[in-house]
Amino acid sequence: MFNRFFAFKASSSFSHKIKMGIHQIFSRGFNVIIFITAQPTHSTKNQIINTFMNAKVPYIVLDPSIPWFKLRKNFQNDVSICLLAPDHPNAFKICSYLLAKNIYVLNPPRTTLLCKQRIEVNIRLNSILTQFKKDNPVCPIHIPMSRYYKKKGLLLTQVNEIDFPFVIKYPINHLGIHHVELIQNMQDLSTKIPKFFNKNGIYTEQYVEAQELLIKTYHLGDTTITQQESHHLTLEAGNKLKEILFESKNQRKTIDTPLILKKFTEFIAKEMPITFFGLDLLRSYDDQYWVIDFNDFPGSRGIFNAGEIIANCIIDKIKGN
Repeated sequence: MFNRFFAFKASSSFSHKIKMGIHQIFSRGFNVIIFITAQPTHSTKNQIINTFMNAKVPYIVLDPSIPWFKLRKNFQNDVSICLLAPDHPNAFKICSYLLAKNIYVLNPPRTTLLCKQRIEVNIRLNSILTQFKKDNPVCPIHIPMSRYYKKKGLLLTQVNEIDFPFVIKYPINHLGIHHVELIQNMQDLSTKIPKFFNKNGIYTEQYVEAQELLIKTYHLGDTTITQQESHHLTLEAGNKLKEILFESKNQRKTIDTPLILKKFTEFIAKEMPITFFGLDLLRSYDDQYWVIDFNDFPGSRGIFNAGEIIANCIIDKIKGN
């Protein structure tokens, strides 16, 4: 969506547009929505803001306290760049409004909405991986098998002993924070399900014994960066990334991105489509990669200059580089 829009703008007297300057290009309808943490001390967010300020690029930070009827006035064709927390209470409304008004943004609102629906994004990722494997038949990347139960009774009656262990991810439709619970046997199932089951049903995922390294691959525009944890994790622990994120960020080290992961992230970016995202994977002892989380805009906490990379990528696209 973004690429079509930008190609259209660049096709008409492109050199003249560059001379117009960044502010005037923004006034012609360039929009960027960035989902970024609400924490004011987040280094990535601060780097993005500082880079925009130094380049004299206008931006907006959306305050969650602003009522919706006032908030949507920000989203006109002269909107510049909006920094939006992923758990912003109006995130769904904002994306739906942008989509309905056909306002082009980066990342596209259709993709953002998809990424907030756990079942739909899992289906989409599986479809993309299947396509990818047609040209890469020995691809060592996998997505754990998942199941969705709309009614609690179906879950209790359809699960067999051979299905254990598995994990529950909740809530199904989420903004930012989500949780994972390991279900090891029928007793766990009967005691824990009432706690997690709601009107939206329940989402379960295959538990895979992959006790090796946690891999975090970030696709930031034209840049791909991969980090790994310095300690071993089980899949269950890896799934609980939100709980260990802050404590573990200082234990990561940047590594060369495996070629297969670089190719896969580039393929996702094209097919989704999406410009900024992150994959969390576990690498097993036999060098297989299991995708345990997909973030439509990652915090990139472990990357010291992530904000600069993201902001400069946006500025380059505005200038047509």
